[in-house]
Amino acid sequence: NNNNNNNNNNNNSTLNYARLSKRSTVMISSYNNPNDPMLSHITRDLPHHIIERKQVPGSGRLMSTYRIRHVESGAVMVLKVMVLRIDTTKRKKTEEGDKTTPASSAASPSASSSINNNKGEYGSITEDELKTQNEELSRILELLAKNDAYNILPYQSWFVSSYTDSNGNNNDQNVVEKTIYLLRSHTYATLSSRIVTRPFLSNSEKMFIAHQIISALDKMHRLGLCHGHLTCENIGLSSWNGVFLLDVLPLAGGRAIRPVTLTDDDPSDWIHFFQERSGVTEDGNDTTSGVNDSTTNSNQRFNSGGGNGEKKCYLAPERFTNKSDDLATIPKKLTPAMDIFSLGCVLMELFLNGEPAMDLGDLMEYRRIQGSIADHSTLPQKLLKIESGRMRAAVRHMLNLDPEKRLNAGEYLKRLMGNGGGTVAPLPPCHKSVFFPLMKRLRNEVLSPDARIAIAAMNYERVVLETVGLKDIEGGTYFRKLIGTSIVKLYKLDDAKEKGDIKIGEDDNPKGDNEKSKQNLEANVDDREPMSVQFPQNPSANLDTLLEETENLLQQIELITAGRDEFLHCHTEDHTEQKLESESSSQRSTSESAKSPSKGPTPSSDALILFVQFILSTIRHTQRPSSKLIGMQLLLRLAKYSTDDVRLQRIVPTIVSILHDIDASVRSMAITVLASVLAQIDQFPPSDAQLFPRYILKEVSHLINDPVLMVRVSFCESIAILAETALRFLDTCHAIKLYETVEGDTPSEEEDTASSVIKNAMESVESAFEDTAAAKLLGSPMMTQSNTMNAKDNKRKQNDASDLRKEEKSDDVLSSSTTALIRSDYEKYFSELQELVARWVVSITTDTSTYASALKQALLKDISRLCHFFGHDGVMACILPQVLAFLNHRRDWQLRAALCKHLPSICVMVGRAATEQFVVPCVETALVDDEEMVI
Repeated sequence: NNNNNNNNNNNNSTLNYARLSKRSTVMISSYNNPNDPMLSHITRDLPHHIIERKQVPGSGRLMSTYRIRHVESGAVMVLKVMVLRIDTTKRKKTEEGDKTTPASSAASPSASSSINNNKGEYGSITEDELKTQNEELSRILELLAKNDAYNILPYQSWFVSSYTDSNGNNNDQNVVEKTIYLLRSHTYATLSSRIVTRPFLSNSEKMFIAHQIISALDKMHRLGLCHGHLTCENIGLSSWNGVFLLDVLPLAGGRAIRPVTLTDDDPSDWIHFFQERSGVTEDGNDTTSGVNDSTTNSNQRFNSGGGNGEKKCYLAPERFTNKSDDLATIPKKLTPAMDIFSLGCVLMELFLNGEPAMDLGDLMEYRRIQGSIADHSTLPQKLLKIESGRMRAAVRHMLNLDPEKRLNAGEYLKRLMGNGGGTVAPLPPCHKSVFFPLMKRLRNEVLSPDARIAIAAMNYERVVLETVGLKDIEGGTYFRKLIGTSIVKLYKLDDAKEKGDIKIGEDDNPKGDNEKSKQNLEANVDDREPMSVQFPQNPSANLDTLLEETENLLQQIELITAGRDEFLHCHTEDHTEQKLESESSSQRSTSESAKSPSKGPTPSSDALILFVQFILSTIRHTQRPSSKLIGMQLLLRLAKYSTDDVRLQRIVPTIVSILHDIDASVRSMAITVLASVLAQIDQFPPSDAQLFPRYILKEVSHLINDPVLMVRVSFCESIAILAETALRFLDTCHAIKLYETVEGDTPSEEEDTASSVIKNAMESVESAFEDTAAAKLLGSPMMTQSNTMNAKDNKRKQNDASDLRKEEKSDDVLSSSTTALIRSDYEKYFSELQELVARWVVSITTDTSTYASALKQALLKDISRLCHFFGHDGVMACILPQVLAFLNHRRDWQLRAALCKHLPSICVMVGRAATEQFVVPCVETALVDDEEMVI
């Protein structure tokens, strides 16, 4: 994964037919499919590698793709294999050969008498042409390494097998079959698979990925390279959403591996060269037979990373030709405009959450209409699904049928980054100022996960400032102290070297530096603003004026400090903004000078998820406990500025996984951070209503019996917060159910929508009623009316007025019954929650171990919150009898003192009568305690 090593790879990537050792080595493979003909080739030519699995997507008909691992080093690589017929005779270029049409190629299936899709057999190629392809691969690798194209991942090694395979049906002895191998680094995922994987990409992540794709393509075009087959399957992603353009094949010099143009009346060329074999199942069997195959099932769709991958066609329309076309108009080579069209299709699929932009049929229809996108049958509807108007306009412009009207990638980038028309730029400036340099450093330097956490801590203050608009000086100073001064100095030195501010090898000149610093100091003194205090020249002047002005300055300094604190904590204080508005104009102007440049959320605030995802993807793989502690502190601070979806879907699952860490300090910090993050969640989807009973409480329950005291103490301190948050989740779900039930009883214009919402939210309620009651609950008055007429048909005929009154009465009974059932469910879940927390409390308060006093003191720290959770009856039954027994703990006076300190919080809940009857007599005994601190 290091571009700095590309030159070394380039030297080893020569065309060598006898490169690998021929000694027989038994290769253990986790992938074993007897129907795969390439398996025997790889086992023979790569004896020191383990085939882990066949890559899907990416296993097309031209090349088969595998993920392999080196036995000794454990390095994971992606291997692409294809079989070529090589003509060993050196043929001179004839006039007929020079007139070869662009649609033909070295691997054209039309050059072969038959197409064998399993082995990838195709037309022959000469050794000279093969060497030309080798030189082109070397040139691409060297060019990208020299120009620091960190978003492009070329093939880093390639070779031709030294073995000669069977010649098949070909009787020409000069033509032999050779297996060609292309290797590159393995990426975390492809864009097509990441789109359909939870947690789904947010809009900010999609914009960041789109920004990187456009920038990488612009870099490639400025280097004189074209991709030729840009799809979501050929875009790799790192775990922190770094983008890599994959499958960069040679397209110049000799005959290209893939053709430039295709015939529009014969899809065989497209099937062979560009159709993804995404119908490959887990065992490696191919289920894709042609372009007219039906859509694969859901499991195959997930495995293929996007569904219908075998039908997607993102090639530019001008690459398809027919017999009537003039040879002068047929493109002879790839152009950047062709990649721009494919880029538009990729961006459309990205913002449509994996829905293919167009297949071969859609492309042929678009090519035939010779009009605008509005004339197409499906493209206008798909474009309307893109939320950002400027991104939608850019994609629409990229899909222009005329290649001359398409802009280059750099122009699209400028228009998407600039503010125009009163709208916010889809690509915020923080991408280029913060995240691009960070991604570049991670790509070009081999950094361990621990080093990445250190880099994240060093960039914390800058990222928060560029995204949220807050200058968290306190947080930045805190993390710099955690990292250490030596690492901070090295980090700043590396940044200076990268920017060119420091030149290595120059002689030090202390005298010159002193003179320069003196000049700078004098310049700063001259440029600074005059102070508001004017000292009197007369020593006997009135000192009252001086003291008054000094006092005013001190008050301003206090206002600055107070203003900064309020601004740093404005995310938790709802009334802070009102306080700031009520200040006088002079105080407001003074405090604004100390605050960050922006108040409230900025257009880049949603981009903070990129930094959060970087930390989440790194913290799981850190080796040092200190790195995990710093990572969790970063997540705790970033959670204050993040959305509820980021807290719930991203941060919480990662912290829960850390609860089982082998280090005690990490487990202790994890439960504290988890409780704090959960307490910050205000809104959550109905699907997470059972988050606590089914997930959180089960995952933290083992900590009460943790062998390390520090972990148990942290768990005791977090019990009250967890209980209160779980109760809040339960109350919110209960209120939503009641509200939806009331709305369902009232007919509205959106009966179908309301009924579907209630049905999903109240499945337990439906099963408890008969058909008539359930229909009424779901807001279906027609069904209710029909069932009621069948039951009371005779009575309605006799007396309609009386029946109407009875129906209204039954509606009231139904509504009350529904409410009662929902309340019973609420009481059931609440009692189960209280029972679980009560077991924890009893286990802690009745512990008689050596260090049990520390656990009891930790429980008393937040006893008021715990009393609010249990209520009056729960406190009288569970809390009060247990904690009053702490006065009998004669060995630890600190526990008795802590109980006396927190008893007023319990008395508020139990009331005056219980306090006089139970608490006061115990306090009276504490008044005669042996320890003065207890008294």
